[in-house]
Amino acid sequence: MTCWISWTTSAHRGRPSSVGSSYGGRIALQIAALHPERVSSLLLLCPARPGHEPSAELRKFGAAEDVFLDAGDLAGAAEFNARTWLGPDADADARALVRAMQLRNFENGLAVTESHELPEPEVDLAAITAPTLVVGGAHDLLDFRDIAAELPALVPGADRLELSWAGHFPSLERPAETTRLMLGFPART
Repeated sequence: MTCWISWTTSAHRGRPSSVGSSYGGRIALQIAALHPERVSSLLLLCPARPGHEPSAELRKFGAAEDVFLDAGDLAGAAEFNARTWLGPDADADARALVRAMQLRNFENGLAVTESHELPEPEVDLAAITAPTLVVGGAHDLLDFRDIAAELPALVPGADRLELSWAGHFPSLERPAETTRLMLGFPART
């Protein structure tokens, strides 16, 4: 399975405010847990989570994606990803962007195998001290909806917001609205 990753930071009171989307959220959680003194606030958009075991639904998605990839149908796999990861209100531009990004990922990443992945450090999410907002999409896959629901119990003081219109990539589906959310969150901390 291929995941789209987004990771950005910006200066905030001498320490970065961290935003992670999808797998980037998993990385943001690891950094905030391992180095809590280095993160001033944490915004997670439909994040993955360290230690999460994929559900049958996510494994089924990976198997269906592999059928396209094994057949050499990278465009079909990219289209399948656009249909899976975006909410029903996503416009044609968002769908084209996800198709193009995913196609590029497939073209550049097919030679990479799991044996090249680095081991993940053990993390205690209770060590996170940064104000945290977990944003979930109501139309995302069950794994990511569950992670968004679980994290407030695992990260001290974390808040949760579910976007009724979003799939897995709210920043692509409604960029202006998601940007306002992102810019407004650190200001409240």
